[in-house]
Amino acid sequence: SKELTFSSGAPIGDLQCVDITILNDTDVECDDVFNVTLTTTDSNVDIVEGYGVATVTIERDAADVVTIGLAQSTYHTPEIDGPVEVCAEVFGQEGSLECNVTAMLFTADGSATAGDDYVAVSQALTFASGSSIGSLQCVNISIINDTLAELSDDFSVNLATSDPLVVVSTDRATVSIAMDSVDIPLQVFFVNDSPIIDGNQVTVYVETNKKALLVTCSLSPSPLSQQDCTSGMAVFQGIPDGQVQLRVLAHNVGERDVQVVQLQVNSGGTLCSVYLINGPPGHEVNPDASSTTSIQLRTTGSPRRLICSVDGTAPFHCQSPVIMQDLSNGSHFLRVSPVGCQNSKISIIRFNV
Repeated sequence: SKELTFSSGAPIGDLQCVDITILNDTDVECDDVFNVTLTTTDSNVDIVEGYGVATVTIERDAADVVTIGLAQSTYHTPEIDGPVEVCAEVFGQEGSLECNVTAMLFTADGSATAGDDYVAVSQALTFASGSSIGSLQCVNISIINDTLAELSDDFSVNLATSDPLVVVSTDRATVSIAMDSVDIPLQVFFVNDSPIIDGNQVTVYVETNKKALLVTCSLSPSPLSQQDCTSGMAVFQGIPDGQVQLRVLAHNVGERDVQVVQLQVNSGGTLCSVYLINGPPGHEVNPDASSTTSIQLRTTGSPRRLICSVDGTAPFHCQSPVIMQDLSNGSHFLRVSPVGCQNSKISIIRFNV
C-alpha cells in the first residue's frame, strides 16, 4: 500500500510508479494472479472507469515444470482376462500440485487391431489441484475375447500434453495380448526318438502342445490295432515283418491333430544289444555333498544312439558311461534301448548304490 502524489504543475501523461516485488520460490506452482487497486479520497479527482484495478499475472517458469508419465512401459494380459488397466502417474520428490494438469491418453494399433482385438481409447486425464506426488489416473481398455485361433498381439498406449511446462517422462507403453489355450491349435508329435522298433515290438512316445482329452495310437495292419496313449506311451508287440502304418490321433472338443508315419518291421535284421562291462558301477561323493554313479556299457550292432531310463523315469539320450546324479542308497535299474537298428534288444541293468 503506497500513496502517490502528482505535484502541482505536473504535465498530462506524468507517471507515478510503484515496484512490486515478486517472490521467486522453488515451489511447483501454477499461474498466479493478484490485483492492484487505485483509489482516492480527493473529491476533485476522478479515476477513469475501468482503470481503477489492474490484474497482475505471475506466470509459471521452468522451475514450475510438472512431470507425469505412464506408470508402466509394458502390460501383459491373456485375451480371456478382459480389460487391462493402464495408469498415468505424477512423478517427483514430494509435495502436491497447485493447479490442474491435463494430458491425453490414446491407443494405437500394433499387430493388434482396434475393433478386432481391443477397444480403442482416446481420453483426457486430469490431475486436479492438490493431487499428491504418486497420484494415478487410470483407464480400463477392453480386450475383445473372441473364439478365433490367433497369435499373441500387441498395441500401444500413448500419453501426450500440449502444456509446455508439463514433461511426459514415459509417453508410450506396449500392451501384449497373450494367446489363450483356445488360440493354440492342438498338435501331437513324437518324442524320445520314437517310434522305436525292437524286433517285432514298436514303442511310441508322444506329447501334445496342450492338454488333450484323448490320444490314440494305432498300427495298421496289426493284431493290436489301437491303444489309448493319452499317458504319452504305447507299446505294440507281435508285429509281423513288413511295412506298417502308425497313426497317432489327438482329440479335443472341436479340434484334432493327426501324425502318420510308415514303419518297416524286420525281426531278422542285425541285432543291436547293450551289455554291462564287467565290474560294479562307479560311485563318487562330490565336495558339494552331491553324488554321481556311472555305468560303463558296450554295444553290438552299431546302434545310432541309446535311450536310457533310470527306475522308470522319463527316457533320455545317453552314452557310455551313463552318469546318474544323487541316487538313493539301495537297488536301482537302468533300462537301455538301442536306436537305429532293424532289430534291437532292450537291456535292463540292475545295480546297487
